Amino acid sequence: MKFHGFRTSLCLAVFGLFASAQPARAAGDVKLSVDWTVGIQFVIFLVALYFLNALVFRPLLDVRERRERLTEGTLAEAERVTEKARVTVAEYEKRIAEARNRATEIRNELRQRGQEEASRMLADARAAAQAELERKRTALEEEVSKMKSGLGPEIDALAEKICERILEGGTESG
Repeated sequence: MKFHGFRTSLCLAVFGLFASAQPARAAGDVKLSVDWTVGIQFVIFLVALYFLNALVFRPLLDVRERRERLTEGTLAEAERVTEKARVTVAEYEKRIAEARNRATEIRNELRQRGQEEASRMLADARAAAQAELERKRTALEEEVSKMKSGLGPEIDALAEKICERILEGGTESG
């Protein structure tokens, strides 16, 4: 409720004076009438109203208006800070989402590179193992062939010795 000042108080005072100037409706001989004391009361009322307005009402209204201004200013500042925080949070969330997406891309790329490297290393290892196997097989075949060719004359000599012993052993027992 806003206090409108001196004019409102004056109107209320005049209304109060006229309302009190009406004759009493109570039973009995008491009757009120308007005389010169009403003017004095009105002047006293105006003086009291002036001092009350200057000493009580004005400072009270000024404090109330200042508090409303500060509250409105604080609310506006709070809304501004809240909006700024909302924008900042949205920006951070956007950056976090971008960083997560980038990390996922990097992780997938590294995983792909790792799989390609593992496949390449496995293929190289298989090729090296196959080459080593072929080299060993060739060496083994060469060695078997050398042994066969080197043992050929010895086999004949051993076969003769075995035959001689069998024949010698057969002549002794028979």
